[in-house]
Amino acid sequence: MRADAQRNRDLLVAAAAQVFAERGADAPLDDVARRAGVGNATLYRHFPTRSDLLLAVYADEVSQLCASAETLREEASSPREALHEWLRLFMDHVEGKRDLALADTAQVAERRDLTLTDTAQVVGRRDLALAEAAQAAGKADPALATADTAQVAGKRDLALADAAQAAGQPDSAPATADMAHAAGEGDLVLDDTGQVAGWHRAMLAAASSLLADAVRAGDVRADLDVRDLLTLVKGITLAAGDRRQAERLLSLVNWGP
Repeated sequence: MRADAQRNRDLLVAAAAQVFAERGADAPLDDVARRAGVGNATLYRHFPTRSDLLLAVYADEVSQLCASAETLREEASSPREALHEWLRLFMDHVEGKRDLALADTAQVAERRDLTLTDTAQVVGRRDLALAEAAQAAGKADPALATADTAQVAGKRDLALADAAQAAGQPDSAPATADMAHAAGEGDLVLDDTGQVAGWHRAMLAAASSLLADAVRAGDVRADLDVRDLLTLVKGITLAAGDRRQAERLLSLVNWGP
């Protein structure tokens, strides 16, 4: 990517993060382009859909969150404080990601329903053709064509199953579901599960390294599990009425050895 194109992309992602934070993830994309100081054509050249822009914002946020672990390791007064501060940043991540993660859910659900409807219509036409063929062959009841009917039904079920899987039904959930839940992305509607898994691994690695430092320093209990910590922080953040209450709830956790 050329330097000027990369600069425009970075401006758009930064502007989108600000606009979405201020007005929600359904804010007009024209406002994003205006904030970035570029034209709408530039916006859509880099991000053809709102989902593309949301993903870019999210990826940038995850990158910053992971990079902050090393900064905190160097600047915090103790490994325990570094861990605490990173978990507070993780709170910000969980708070800010809800609109970004869920904004595209309705659109994806609509595409899924259309896919299943189209498949059902095709299957209906195929069954009708089978019935007409059976009647033309002199069979008063098309169900008498047992073998053919069973074969078509099997293909129909397979087609519907494939459509459901392609549309993101529960049976096709990625193997990273537990990590997504702990990290606060269980509701994300994304197409590139490999990218999502990479984000989860990066966040898990960042938290794990800080926790390991705190354990080695004797600042926290040795039996703390990083997935438990992330799940706990997510639960506190989502359950608390506001950030002040979330901070108070987090302070109640017994971290000591």
